Amino acid sequence: MNPDFKYIYGPVQSWRMGKSLGIDPLSDTAKICNLNCIYCQLGKTPILTNERKEYVPTGTIANEIKQFFDMERDKDPALVADIDYLTFSGRGEPTLAKNLGKMIRAIRKIRKEEVAVITNSTLMHLPEVQKDLALSDLVVAKLDACDELSFLEVD
Repeated sequence: MNPDFKYIYGPVQSWRMGKSLGIDPLSDTAKICNLNCIYCQLGKTPILTNERKEYVPTGTIANEIKQFFDMERDKDPALVADIDYLTFSGRGEPTLAKNLGKMIRAIRKIRKEEVAVITNSTLMHLPEVQKDLALSDLVVAKLDACDELSFLEVD
């Protein structure tokens, strides 16, 4: 990850989405999530919350995206070529970002790539989250269990 950026990372090759530039709408340091999944690559969740709020300003994300493409296009055109998706994931559950929809709209004004959101699905019942997710091109929603007992063991 480029040290000049706090909230974007990659691009990484994804079997689901091709070449994907990651966007973290929550934090530049701490994991913020509403689950504590045993398989999470980030480890234990120190900040468990269901509170939707603005963790990172929309303008900050849009500026980093713009800077990334401007800087990398000049330094290494191959790095920015053929990016398929701008993907919201990062250090926790991206739908906790109350301004997720605003971020997607801001990115669409400056970039042509498709937008994806990887979510643990726990907040998809909220109408405002549904509206935010509807702005993306792809929602990758996980389902970890078939019943409450299994869910409690895994998440």
